[in-house]
Amino acid sequence: IEGTVPFFPFAKESQPFIDSVYDIIDEEAVKQHGKHGYSKLDSFTRDWTGLYFRNLDSGVSSTDNTELEFLFCGNEVGYDAIMRKVYGLFPLMTALTLGSVFLVLSLMLRSLFAPIRLALTLFLPLLAVYGAGVIIYQDGALESVASCFTKTGGFYWFIPILITSIVCGLALDYDVFLLTRIIEHRSSGYDIRASITKATCETGGTIASAGIIMTLAFGGMLFANQATMNLSGFILGLAVLLDTFVVNTLLVPALMSLGDRVAWYPVRMPMENLITLDSTEFVGMNGYSSLNGSIDEDTSSASGSQSQT
Repeated sequence: IEGTVPFFPFAKESQPFIDSVYDIIDEEAVKQHGKHGYSKLDSFTRDWTGLYFRNLDSGVSSTDNTELEFLFCGNEVGYDAIMRKVYGLFPLMTALTLGSVFLVLSLMLRSLFAPIRLALTLFLPLLAVYGAGVIIYQDGALESVASCFTKTGGFYWFIPILITSIVCGLALDYDVFLLTRIIEHRSSGYDIRASITKATCETGGTIASAGIIMTLAFGGMLFANQATMNLSGFILGLAVLLDTFVVNTLLVPALMSLGDRVAWYPVRMPMENLITLDSTEFVGMNGYSSLNGSIDEDTSSASGSQSQT
C-alpha cells in the first residue's frame, strides 16, 4: 500500500492521518485473519519505489502459525517512521550533550554556579526562537508579508535536532568569551560591577560584529525556495541576534551581578581594596562614570559660583 499524506509532510495533521491509516489496515487484518498485523515499526528496508516498513505480528493468537505482514510506503510514511525513531532518542541525546557541556564548563570555570547560569542563558534563546518559529511558520502570522514566511503548518522533523546543537554551540561560544574576561578582571582586583562593565566594553564590539556576520550568513537562507531552508535560516538568524544583543548584552551581566560570592563558589575572589566604577579608569568608558563625572563637575562649578558670590 502506498500512501500520500494530503498536507505538508511535517504538519501536525500528518501523524494522526498516518496513525488512522495504520488502524484501518489493522482492523481489516483482524476481520479477515483474526489477528493483528501491526503493533509497532520493527524494521525498514529501502527499495527503488521508496521506503517499505514491515510491521510484524503483535502476539495475538490466530488459527495458523504464519505471521501477517503488510507494507505501507510513501515518502511521508517513511519520514514519519524515521522521525519517531529519532525523537525517541532525542531527549537522551540532549541530556548527554548539555550535561557534558555543563560539566566541562564547570571544571574549566571552577564554579558550581556556572551550570545554573548557563542553563538560563541557553534555554532563553532556544525557547524564544522555537516560539517565534511556531507563530510565524506553523501559524502563518507573517504569511502576507513575504514569501519566505509561507505557512507550513509544522517544522521539518530534523530542524529541532540540528538547530538545538548549533544554537547551543553559538550561545556558549559568545558566553564563554565574555565570562572569561569577567573572571579575569574580577580576580585582578575589580569589583563585580567594574569587572562586568570592563569585560562588556572590551568584548562587546567583537561579539556584536561576529553576531551580525553570522546573522547575515544565515539570513541568506531566507531567499531559498524551500520551506525547510527558510525555517532553518530564520531560526538560526534570530537565535544569533537574541544571543548577541539580548543574552550577552543584558542577561549575562545581570545574572553575574546578582551575587558576587555565589557566582564564583568555591573559588574565593578578592574582597578588599577593590577597583570600582568610581575609579578614574572608567571615566568616559560608560555612561555611569560619565554621568557621575558631569554631576561632580556641575556640583564643583555650583560650589565655586556660590563661593565667588
